[in-house]
Amino acid sequence: MEGEAVLEEMTVLSPDEEAAPEEEVVAPTEPVSVEVEAPEFTPLPSVEEAAEPVPAVEGEAVLEEIIVVSPDEEAAPEEEALASAEAIASSSLSEIERCKLQLERKPKDNNIRLALARAYRDQEQMKLALEQYSILVRAKSNLLAEAIGDMEGIVASRPDNLEAHELLADLYTRNGQLSEAVDRLRWIQQRLEQKHP
Repeated sequence: MEGEAVLEEMTVLSPDEEAAPEEEVVAPTEPVSVEVEAPEFTPLPSVEEAAEPVPAVEGEAVLEEIIVVSPDEEAAPEEEALASAEAIASSSLSEIERCKLQLERKPKDNNIRLALARAYRDQEQMKLALEQYSILVRAKSNLLAEAIGDMEGIVASRPDNLEAHELLADLYTRNGQLSEAVDRLRWIQQRLEQKHP
């Protein structure tokens, strides 16, 4: 130890005392190996496993999570947490798939239904689009004017689609536009007469 003062213990013996024989220190000739046991690896649970309650082990205390919310704060409902998780997961989904997922959670939400109908229309899936628009006719919807505008565009681009014309007449009727509904039904009648004289 360079630069350090090393003190050794010195024993002073009187002339009457005899010095005890020194104990012999034996250095090991082989290296000593110590086995250290590594902790067991426990993988993190999946999202599904984390959502399931863990069963209590006999004799083990079970703690429940307690969330304290001040009166000024509102606790986030479980639906909002699920919606944000779905939003993250659905970022790679198409507009149709995204609307269908939302509609499963809220089947009476006419805004989502209109978005789904438009997504089908934009993907040229007219039969599925018309199914969604027809549900809007039966529902008490405040979106009738928007649905009518969409259907007018569809019949203009597809004049031979009689189902779309019938649906437009239904939308007109539901919205109180009776003269437009009658005109549309007359047009359909004339087309049918031309096809089958």
